[in-house]
Amino acid sequence: MLGLKKSKERFELMNEDDMLRLNGDSQLICVNGEMFVLDLKVLTNNMKFSKLISKAAYETVDAIDALGLLEDIQVLKDTIDDFSFARKLSKVKKTSPIFELGITKETIIKFTKATKELAGKFKYSDDGESIRLDTKKSKDAFIKLMNDSFLRSELTNQYYETASKDKI
Repeated sequence: MLGLKKSKERFELMNEDDMLRLNGDSQLICVNGEMFVLDLKVLTNNMKFSKLISKAAYETVDAIDALGLLEDIQVLKDTIDDFSFARKLSKVKKTSPIFELGITKETIIKFTKATKELAGKFKYSDDGESIRLDTKKSKDAFIKLMNDSFLRSELTNQYYETASKDKI
């Protein structure tokens, strides 16, 4: 594709960032004011979606940092370069009931220590007051923790890991 634009009396090459490429496929559709993404890969590669994801991930990291929950917040900042992890991280601040309900650091730490299903998923600082993330498994478990994905059945009193939390 060659991008040219008219500039006074001649044509000039366009900056690729100023071009919008279209083809016969639909990438997005808007229905009743809601935007639906049909091809996430195209959106990610061509429409600067990755920058939006990174920005949201940094906002989540800042919110987690404000809780003082982690021994070293830089560990999370370093993972934002991994698009898959950044995408998971970017959702936390907007969807996590932990932020919505103002759950405290102390409550979260106590939960991670008291829940046998979480045993061994996290290590803690020397004083036991913050979580140390030193493995990929601990980082993934932390995202699940922040998304409130560890739930207990009132019927069986067993814990489950679930991504879907449809409110009843």
